[in-house]
Amino acid sequence: MLGDAAALGLVDLVMTFVPGDPPASGISQALPCVAGSLAVSAGLTRVMALPGVQRLLPSWLRTDSTPVNVAAFHSSI
Repeated sequence: MLGDAAALGLVDLVMTFVPGDPPASGISQALPCVAGSLAVSAGLTRVMALPGVQRLLPSWLRTDSTPVNVAAFHSSI
């Protein structure tokens, strides 16, 4: 994936923009909650995209390229 030099460069870049004292820098106290929510959402999105999970979903909710017959779907409701 990343070499050691690239990984250290990325860490240095991130640490440049991360303040040492968030309240003094004006970053909201809600930031950890927002970041956690985004991480959970991203993880759930990745799980939902797994082929095994896709097979368990109804056809109208799958993300594959199979076209959905909308008329048949509405008549089944």
